[in-house]
Amino acid sequence: MKGGHLTEPGKTRDVIDVLAIGKRVVHLPSPRVREAIHGTGCTLASLIAGRLAHAGRINDEIIVEAVRWAKQQLRRTLRHPIRIGPGQLVLSP
Repeated sequence: MKGGHLTEPGKTRDVIDVLAIGKRVVHLPSPRVREAIHGTGCTLASLIAGRLAHAGRINDEIIVEAVRWAKQQLRRTLRHPIRIGPGQLVLSP
């Protein structure tokens, strides 16, 4: 999976994560966040891993569903980042 550095032509407000699984390539667009927030990649990976652990069995469709679910949860968290001192924005619990 590649972090959302791709953009759709004419849609500069969206980013596209790419999931390569089996012989498929799944494009997962989402709105671009205005500010740089630290920890998004690690959080997304942890959400995906937790969802897959909860699934009990794993196949391509379960992986795709887990990634979609994790992206949705991350989007919710990105709405309310916090700033630590004068430093960078981080995800809030």
